[in-house]
Amino acid sequence: MSIDKKNNTYLIVGLTALLIAIMGLGGTCYLWMHTPKIGFVDNAIIMSQYEGTKEATAKYEQKTQVWQANLDTLKINFENDVADFKKNISEMSKKEQAITNELLLRKQQDVINYKNAIEQKAAEEDVAMTEQVLKQIDTFIKEYAEENAYSYIIGINDNGNLLYGNPKENLTSIILNGLNDKYRGEIK
Repeated sequence: MSIDKKNNTYLIVGLTALLIAIMGLGGTCYLWMHTPKIGFVDNAIIMSQYEGTKEATAKYEQKTQVWQANLDTLKINFENDVADFKKNISEMSKKEQAITNELLLRKQQDVINYKNAIEQKAAEEDVAMTEQVLKQIDTFIKEYAEENAYSYIIGINDNGNLLYGNPKENLTSIILNGLNDKYRGEIK
């Protein structure tokens, strides 16, 4: 083999090796640049310490206290009517007893119906409150992820969704502080 052919062979082998190295470096750079950025938050902490949750819960509790007070008043009035009936039954005719008994049964049913209605309303209010708070949290986390180039922000809870997370990737306090600042109107 002549020296020119030998040099051409070395040149081709060298260029091929260089091309492979460049492709490997390019692939590594591509993977490094496209590696997803992942963080996580503790759902329980966010839900319990978010000021929006606390305020919504306080409003919900105020409503349920009013409803419960109304129910208690209805129960007391019904119990007083029953006590009056028992006290005065000996002085009533059979017809008066039957009419009063029928009225008491209706009042009892009214108390039961009101109790059922407020239980249903309380459940609906709880769902609506929770959905509103979760929407606020989800919106904030999405905005945070987009602004900070996160591909994923994972929510964890005590049920073990995430078995381990690098503490450096725990965004719980950052998200919670941002949420509360936004809720107070300190950031837009």
